[in-house]
Formats: sequence, structure tokens, C-alpha cells
Amino acid sequence: MRRVMLSFVFLLAFIAPLRAEDQFYEGIEIPLDDGHLHAGKLLGRLADQIGIDGSLLASLIDAKIDMESTTGKITLKALEFATRRIMKFQVEPKGSNQVLAIKIDRFALRRHRVAFQNKLMKLVDAW
Repeated sequence: MRRVMLSFVFLLAFIAPLRAEDQFYEGIEIPLDDGHLHAGKLLGRLADQIGIDGSLLASLIDAKIDMESTTGKITLKALEFATRRIMKFQVEPKGSNQVLAIKIDRFALRRHRVAFQNKLMKLVDAW
């Protein structure tokens, strides 16, 4: 039995580094409109990810963020910081258009879901 356990641990030690990091991430994409991101769509999709119905947020917030500007880039970095780097944001080309690609660490999000729900609700109240 001891040999089986040692073999199992040894095997895991070699397999663990080989697993793809992406298997722990979920990706979502939000299409940009001429380089602009609709803030309502972003907040709606983020709300959906943390268990809040985001359709109302998406319809209420009608602001646009220019993702090619310094403000847009700072906004993405601020969102990464606010989500404790559980969500990573990057503008990527897709065909002839651009999308905001969001990678979400599923396991870390599960641990921090309630805190994110509270933060999002405070943000909506302040908006």
C-alpha cells in the first residue's frame, strides 16, 4: 500500500506541472464597437459571472469607454486590480473587429464570489 501511495504522489508531481493553466480559466468576449466598449455590457457580463442577473445593468448603463485611449487601458488595469487579478482583461483582434477578452479564474472566483457581489452592488448604487 505504501508503494502505491508513493507512486501516486510521484506521478502527481510530474503531471501537475504539465496540466494546462487554461483549464482553470473561463473565457468570455465582449465585442467592441469601433474601439469602444459599452460599460453596461461589461458590467452585465461580469454580474452574470458572479451570480447576479446582469441584463438590467446592461440596459441601465449607457456609457462607452474608448479602449484605445489611456483612460481605457487604465480602466482595464483598475478592473484587474479590483478583482484581485481573478479576472484578466485584454483587447484582442477577432476577424475584422476587436473584442474585450476576459479570462476568469473559476476557482478563485468561487472563493471570492460574495465579496464581488457586494462590490458590484456598491458600484451600481454609486453609478
